[in-house]
Amino acid sequence: MKEGLKCHPKKKLSVKHAGPSAVGGSSGDTHPKSVKKRKQSTQQYAAEYARSSNPIVFDQNPYVLSLQSVQSYHQHSSASQGFTNDYEDICDCNCVCSYCGAMFWYEERLRVSPSSLSYNRCCEGGRVSLPLEEVPPQMIIDLLGDKQFMDNIRAYNQMFSMASYGAHIDDHVNNGRGPYVFKVSGQVYHWIGSLCPEEGNPPRFLQLYIYDTGNEASNRMRFFGGDNTGSLSHDVVVNLIDLLNSKNELVKLFRTARDKITESDVPDLRIRLFSVIGSRQYEYPTSDALGAIVYGFDYGTRTDYDLIIECKGGTPQRVNKLHPSYMSLQFPLLFVFGQPGYHPGMTLRSISGRTSRRKKELTMNMFYSYQIHDRFNQFGLLLRCGRLFQQYIVTVYCSIELDRQDYVRCNQRDIHNEYLFGLYDALDRGDHYGSEVGSRTILPASFTGGPRYMYIHYLDALAICRVYGNPRFFITFTCNSKWPEIKRYLQKYSHLSANDRADIISRVFHMKVTLYVAILKEEELLGSWRGVRF
Repeated sequence: MKEGLKCHPKKKLSVKHAGPSAVGGSSGDTHPKSVKKRKQSTQQYAAEYARSSNPIVFDQNPYVLSLQSVQSYHQHSSASQGFTNDYEDICDCNCVCSYCGAMFWYEERLRVSPSSLSYNRCCEGGRVSLPLEEVPPQMIIDLLGDKQFMDNIRAYNQMFSMASYGAHIDDHVNNGRGPYVFKVSGQVYHWIGSLCPEEGNPPRFLQLYIYDTGNEASNRMRFFGGDNTGSLSHDVVVNLIDLLNSKNELVKLFRTARDKITESDVPDLRIRLFSVIGSRQYEYPTSDALGAIVYGFDYGTRTDYDLIIECKGGTPQRVNKLHPSYMSLQFPLLFVFGQPGYHPGMTLRSISGRTSRRKKELTMNMFYSYQIHDRFNQFGLLLRCGRLFQQYIVTVYCSIELDRQDYVRCNQRDIHNEYLFGLYDALDRGDHYGSEVGSRTILPASFTGGPRYMYIHYLDALAICRVYGNPRFFITFTCNSKWPEIKRYLQKYSHLSANDRADIISRVFHMKVTLYVAILKEEELLGSWRGVRF
């Protein structure tokens, strides 16, 4: 059930609207009460912000939005934009989080504090603090402007990946003229093998950093059609090899292992990748902190998620999603320096003068939410990588979903108590034998997308209809990737299309839906309303 409005059926429908935030709006085509209310709210905000202790201009402090910026938000010209009075424009993404510098639209602000602009979807109000992004090498910046490289960026990344991508990638969805979509089916997992290949087998993935490095470029391109392929460039591959050798800390560790293996009289050698980076959460670690080369079976103190990579033989092992190098091993072109990712030891930062009852543990969802935001005066390599960014987002979503499932699986005792150890479900599906009761993993109603989650929302919709009656209007709101807000946002990313930034499309769409519902409620275009559900 989507949007439902109950109104007077004989109310005349009007589609003319242009509030103060609309480009080139004219009060003659708008509801007077709505326009007056919007103007008063804007003037009230500007006055309260002007009375603040120290309003700072945007250019002087990038993390404080100036009064001039707030006022210019509502002063776009129809002549410069060319919009009609019917279009409701949400303007540009020119607001900045005061804690982490993430860029937001004005409409995404928290409504609890009218005297200041506050956002918490990026860093939880300053409690999430990660290392500042290093500027990528100039070679990577230049390659992002190369159309041939961007069209094949996933192939280049797979060529240098140190772990295999274990998922069934469905490319049939891209047959045709539609936008590119990265789609996988089944579970996503990463496998890593031994340092050296079996006799008679060609090197793959991590082995390409160790074995036969004199012909490394040809060995890498062998799996993509060889040196004569027209889609990939041999020169780009050679330059990327040199770049990762000098910048990536994981690659440096593997190259050191290669040098040790080539020496004579070297005992049995292994690489241990640490699952605990240490207490330096806010700094990028060196190769010595990421892993170590060990001899024999003396591993020392080993934690749960440590990776022990054998020199030869052994079966491929799965990289745990909680390992800090989980993403860096799979996406070397996104994490050029081999920087670690999420691991369970990360904590939230304490804010002076603020008390919170929430746990201090940094969740996986918080970590990745922090990553996927453009920030003021930061390059944002992750968000500029087009199709590779789509693959990364799919991997992130699968990791978060699997982490939630693991939590549910580890807390089945509490869930069983809630559902009487499965008796409710057993009777519902007609089971009569005690051995069948409680044998399944129960997903609670709080698990998004689960059967109980859908059923609870279904009951909520029925309750609304029981109180307010059946909906008179069932409205479908569609998204347009050519909306002016999206096109203006992507002007600074000339090599990207709207399809490469699905996060921006989703954010703009959500703001548009919220604004559309607000217009229907304020101006009563469809009549007086009693209830809305969307």
